Amino acid sequence: MSLERLGVEDFRCIERADLEFDLRCNLISGQNASGKTSLLEAIFFLRRGRSFRTNRSDTLVRAETRQFTLTGRIDTSGVSQPIGMRVTSEGIEARFAGRAVSGLAELATRLPVQAIDPEVHRLVDGGPQERRRYLDWGVFHVEPRFVDHWRRYQRALRQRNAALRTGQAPQLVRAWDPELLEAAEIVASHRERYLARLRAAVGSVGQRLLGLQIDLGLSRGWSAERTLHEAVRTSTMGL
Repeated sequence: MSLERLGVEDFRCIERADLEFDLRCNLISGQNASGKTSLLEAIFFLRRGRSFRTNRSDTLVRAETRQFTLTGRIDTSGVSQPIGMRVTSEGIEARFAGRAVSGLAELATRLPVQAIDPEVHRLVDGGPQERRRYLDWGVFHVEPRFVDHWRRYQRALRQRNAALRTGQAPQLVRAWDPELLEAAEIVASHRERYLARLRAAVGSVGQRLLGLQIDLGLSRGWSAERTLHEAVRTSTMGL
């Protein structure tokens, strides 16, 4: 899937722009503060419904305007399809192929994109959540069902943690264990398969560019001497 065309209106400093892209490689050049990063940000927003520079969408609207619009066309196996969104103070309205999308995750599957920005060092010196997020976005693009299992896991984890925080009865806490365990094992399996592919690619690039052997590893978050079921059971033994 490739972005063939991008339309931008009232986004950051860009009043209006219409660009056509090569399907292989594109280079954007210009003076400082001319809007180069804003164009990249617009592409990222069109795909994820958020910016990689700020969590506040209202700051992306051009001064003295109330909304911004992003449109594009995506090449999908030789078929060109329209994609677009309008962002106002009331939220995001997104469409793909002439219909409203069910959620922003659908846009993410249509237009894969990864931003490498000055904050990319957080992958190395940031907390594990940064690396986990990066890994999960990669898995998302190669494992179609991953997002469903990830959502199941997150929901079960939130509910179980909420039950612990509010001091609910042990049986109510443990009621979430089967769902949590099943989803977590599937998510971990997807991550490990993707990491094996990523490890091979990173190792090859590291050797070719740096002459170094670079390896990647994955920590599941519980002791290697225990299964997840044992770790979860131990966490509730005092209840």
